[in-house]
Amino acid sequence: MGMNPKRKPKTDIWMPVFIGDHLAETWRLNTTQHGAYFLLLATAWKSGGSLPDDDEELAAIVRLSPEEWQQNRSRLAALFTVADGVWRHERLTDEYERATENQQAKVRAGNRSAAARQQNANPSPSPSPSSEAKASGGDLATVVFREGLDWLRRTSGKPDTACRALLGKWRKSLGSDEALIAILGRAQREGVLEPVGWIEKALQARDPPTHNRDFN
Repeated sequence: MGMNPKRKPKTDIWMPVFIGDHLAETWRLNTTQHGAYFLLLATAWKSGGSLPDDDEELAAIVRLSPEEWQQNRSRLAALFTVADGVWRHERLTDEYERATENQQAKVRAGNRSAAARQQNANPSPSPSPSSEAKASGGDLATVVFREGLDWLRRTSGKPDTACRALLGKWRKSLGSDEALIAILGRAQREGVLEPVGWIEKALQARDPPTHNRDFN
């Protein structure tokens, strides 16, 4: 038996079997014993890796009469570790635990992916610079260098100092914090992916600055 690490099985519906390893392990078994061994492995897998050391139950698992089971028990028991009232197959147990961990990791990844899709489909509304400007009581420069800076840093990937320099240049070019806030708000609403180039083009498309505010 063996586990392919690239596969993430559902442990309740299938069990990994490497044919070469399995045949090497069972070459001394006759046909009856081979079938019984596989039934024991499959039942142990479904049971979490072990079986009770109960002859009546084990005989029922392998579909043998009590007499037939006793005739074959020692050969089959040699392939397991029998101790403390339990039949345990070490490799099967290791593979079961690995498969369970892989499946749980797959479930966690699926949950994270679903949550991300849900978040993208229903994003939480966040205040835009323009709405912040209305709530700020007129402190427009604070809005530019708080909300605008945070958004520009996240979307452009540029460092804080570079983003501050860009905002300063755009404020000077426009001559109006309110106008810059409006452009930043529009860029946010439109989901601009390359904000610097987009804002530069937006500034070029505007009329020459009125310089109604002194930033020096």
